[in-house]
Amino acid sequence: MQSSLTRARFSSLRSARLYFPSSIRTSLHLPRRASSSVSSSPRNFFEYTSGLWLVNNDLRLAERKREFDVRELRRLAAQSVNRKLQDVEAIEKLDEGGFNRVFLITMHDGFQMIARIPYPVLVPKFHAIASEVATMGFLRAHGLPVPKVYGYSPTSDNAAKTEYIFMEFVKGTKFADVWLQLKEADLASILRQLVKLESLMMSIPFPAGGSLYFADDLEKMAAEKTGISISLNGQRFCIGPDVRVHMWFGQRSQLDLNRGPYQNAEEALAAAALKEIAYLERFGRPLLPFQRGRREAYNYEKQSPLDHIENLQRYLLIAPSLIPDNPSLREFCIRHPDLQPSNVMVSTSPDSGQLEIVSLIDWQQASILPRFLLAGIPDEIQNYNDPISMHLIPPVFPSDADKMDEADLSQAKVTHHDRLVHFHYAKGTEEYNKVHHDAL
Repeated sequence: MQSSLTRARFSSLRSARLYFPSSIRTSLHLPRRASSSVSSSPRNFFEYTSGLWLVNNDLRLAERKREFDVRELRRLAAQSVNRKLQDVEAIEKLDEGGFNRVFLITMHDGFQMIARIPYPVLVPKFHAIASEVATMGFLRAHGLPVPKVYGYSPTSDNAAKTEYIFMEFVKGTKFADVWLQLKEADLASILRQLVKLESLMMSIPFPAGGSLYFADDLEKMAAEKTGISISLNGQRFCIGPDVRVHMWFGQRSQLDLNRGPYQNAEEALAAAALKEIAYLERFGRPLLPFQRGRREAYNYEKQSPLDHIENLQRYLLIAPSLIPDNPSLREFCIRHPDLQPSNVMVSTSPDSGQLEIVSLIDWQQASILPRFLLAGIPDEIQNYNDPISMHLIPPVFPSDADKMDEADLSQAKVTHHDRLVHFHYAKGTEEYNKVHHDAL
């Protein structure tokens, strides 16, 4: 539960950008076997260079500026895979997302790996990094295709002077980059594979809700030494504080709250409202309604946060009634936090010649919640505003396509694609992931 103002501020972190057409990649190469200092590394290693924001550009860029010791990052990366600094040939900026900057590190023998560094805007930094690493390790041990982690630091107290994750460089193509060109059979195959991976993921039982950590990391946080332990292949995991951004955003990170582990569905439903009540009681102040269209109805007068607190308290009264009776829907499970086509890596199998999913990437802010709260068709796959999709009618391309002008034909292709991905995901879920289908 978040106020309109909270949602607006949070959405500003991912507000519209005006992209440059130039490539993102910026490289820093050293001579073979060189070990000299790289203090002259280009500034855009540290700054956001993928584009500009239409609103508050300077602030958005400042939130994403992160300086670090490039030479030491290279050394630590090499060390994480049992190599030396002299083995590193090059480092280049590969990508920039909403919360992280990604670098590709290449060794002289051709081995490649990823170094990912969070922006200062990421919250909660320690929890987000520690939890993502543990989540990937846990799911990888359960057979999910996720990148292997070579090393990490959830604090900047290291030689590189930044938090980081070193992980496997997955060789493949983003599903989002090819799905418009795929034939229906190939598109359906990838979506079916995705549904099966979700079924495996969502069938893993958990005794409580929150987010996953290695027990050692959770114990390093003096105020958060408690968690619900899970052992897997000799590794000690813990379910600890919920790492989702809305539980920590802004001044909320200063609040002493129950962010997990959640013992039951009731606690999971109540946590966000209790968080927002605590925030409003401590930091709330009278404000105009954020949506300008509503201000006239309030005579352009600032409104007390007490009204919102009252609404949240009403929500807490009805929250238990929102929980399904079906025990399966109340069970805790985990799901990818942002299952979009850009986070699904695909490649052609050398054995079958078919396109296959090789990795699911970007597990930051993954949480363990009751199944009914995690259910949903991913945003870029769902097509609920279309009646054909709503009724799961098998899509058929218009028979008069050969008579359409270029603009109509282009729109028909987009519409058909949107219907196809929705249909095959939903039908695949019905066939291969019954617990998720029931929740939907």
